[in-house]
Amino acid sequence: MIKLKTKPATVMPKPKKIKVSIALPPSANPIAKHLEPKPDWATIRNQAGDIIQLDDDQIKAVELAIKGESFALIGSAGTGKTTTVQAIILALLDAHANRIHQTEFRIKGEGKMVPGLSVGIVSFANRAANNIRNKAQAHPDLAPIINYNCTTLHNMLEYTVEFYYDPETDKNKRRYFPQRDELNKLDLSHLIVEESSQIGVGDNSIWDQMQRALPEGCQVIFLGDVNQLPPVGGKPVLAYAMRDLPTIELRTIHRQALENPIIRQAQNCLSGNPVERDFIDDSGQGVRVFNPENARKSYKGTKLAAYQYRNALFALLRGQIKAGQFDPFQDVVLSPNVTQKDNVVSTKDINAEIAWIMAKRDNREVFEILAGFNKVYVGVGDKVMVDKYEGIVTSIRSNARYYGRVPKPSSTGMDYHGIIHHADDSWLEEDEASDFSNLDLDALTRESMEDDAATRASSHVVEVKLDNDDIVTLSSAGDFGDTNFSLGYAITVHKAQGSEWRNVMVALHDSAMMLLFRELLYTGMTRAVERLDIVAQPHILDKAIRKPRIKGDSMQDKIEFLNSGYLDLEIKLTPNEGEL
Repeated sequence: MIKLKTKPATVMPKPKKIKVSIALPPSANPIAKHLEPKPDWATIRNQAGDIIQLDDDQIKAVELAIKGESFALIGSAGTGKTTTVQAIILALLDAHANRIHQTEFRIKGEGKMVPGLSVGIVSFANRAANNIRNKAQAHPDLAPIINYNCTTLHNMLEYTVEFYYDPETDKNKRRYFPQRDELNKLDLSHLIVEESSQIGVGDNSIWDQMQRALPEGCQVIFLGDVNQLPPVGGKPVLAYAMRDLPTIELRTIHRQALENPIIRQAQNCLSGNPVERDFIDDSGQGVRVFNPENARKSYKGTKLAAYQYRNALFALLRGQIKAGQFDPFQDVVLSPNVTQKDNVVSTKDINAEIAWIMAKRDNREVFEILAGFNKVYVGVGDKVMVDKYEGIVTSIRSNARYYGRVPKPSSTGMDYHGIIHHADDSWLEEDEASDFSNLDLDALTRESMEDDAATRASSHVVEVKLDNDDIVTLSSAGDFGDTNFSLGYAITVHKAQGSEWRNVMVALHDSAMMLLFRELLYTGMTRAVERLDIVAQPHILDKAIRKPRIKGDSMQDKIEFLNSGYLDLEIKLTPNEGEL
């Protein structure tokens, strides 16, 4: 039986934020129900109840975890990293029962604290945290105890916001900071870092902040796939972990994984072999490769300009949506670029086209929202991204606090670039946004006294229901910034890491040539569960496959490359830099 102990709460050096703890009844307490009888960690069961025998590499990883060493666990798609994580947690519950205890974790977005196991699981992106939580909960013994202890790095560090006066600019500003640090350490016995290839390092980076907040004796296990994309800025913490800590590579592609055409072709990509059509017509699952040159005879044998590629891609999307092969609310388009320029194929362009397709199909009104220097086009029912969360727009209304330029009236004939495609009588009517009779003068007076641009009102108030069922209200210019808000039908491959969708379309064009690496193609491919469609000319695929960012075929080759000068910092990985 596991004996659990509760450590006293750490006293914060100064009050930063009021925390509300939820007192749960014993039946709802994730620690109250012990794992009895103890499952054998060497024999894991999948969701169907079938026994999965761990291979030698997986067993070595579990044994290293039992010894209390911090280490890196790497493996490509299909090698069973999630299964190994389940076995590791079950083994720790047994072997480290005297160290594992009940602590508290913050519910993301609510500020409330709930009890949880002192084994924390973190990732950089919210989707990645949700993904590993769902997979871990597939094991019946882990479902009751893997919940709020599986979250993002920022939420684990209990990030909050404060407003302060900047005398240099004579303005009120806001800054975000972690409430957990070296003076207010986390109460963790173990930390599992998922998708650590996404996490950058450096002074005051998110990893630097996490390492400083770890308590003495905390075991750290880095998970990742060295074949995936590195962070947008800096080198990944996984690379430093591979260099400085014991590293175990899962090398066996399991039979069940190899039966998946997506995994087969992803392995081809990693091996430097061509990625080909590998599709099961009866089930509609697998990999299809579309050459956009085939859209028109005049395109044959030429490098397509951005507008030519977009024409072919959008025609394919319209056809698949009409035929029911692509559902924009369940599926996704991935592309390397986010910037919207005439000579670039970007996620903004793809988002605008898919949203316009759906708006015409559903006869949906499109609203122009003025938010500071930005113009945003969105309609009720659109799929959007708000601060890394997916959601659906539930309402749009005029903002009584707004007193800027008058936006265009909403229209069923306006696309997501603000272009009107047919005559619309609403132009002749006085719009609510230009009426000004609904303005709140008291609010405007208060607004005019605030200097922080992020608090200035947007022309409309938009409500969004997030995928975690939270409702958020967007009403300021800062709420609609590029990093906070976008349509959600297409995202960059970088942002997709750690997530999975039923069907994925990977859109690659010459304008992304500087970003094309084997890791980008492989990352995009492995986001698909059932069907993967790649839209690219042959020379694009060939270039991506032949150009790895981290050189070498074996783990040892890659470690030698990392040691050859690729890594240029001294990074602390654990609280005490050694065995526990």
